[in-house]
Amino acid sequence: MILRVPAELGRQHLRVPVEDDRTVLNLTPARHEITLVEVTPVVEEAPEWWDQRRLLGTGPR
Repeated sequence: MILRVPAELGRQHLRVPVEDDRTVLNLTPARHEITLVEVTPVVEEAPEWWDQRRLLGTGPR
């Protein structure tokens, strides 16, 4: 019997919109695939004046 090296786990972090306390995830698992989805609410802690587009100098000047 030959054991195969397990594939590296795929990881993805997303921000998804929430409307009326609901969100939609479109998942299409491959054959024999197992998917774990962990949903965690995020509390915005950045000040109101913060503009992330300016972080790398790509935003308005």
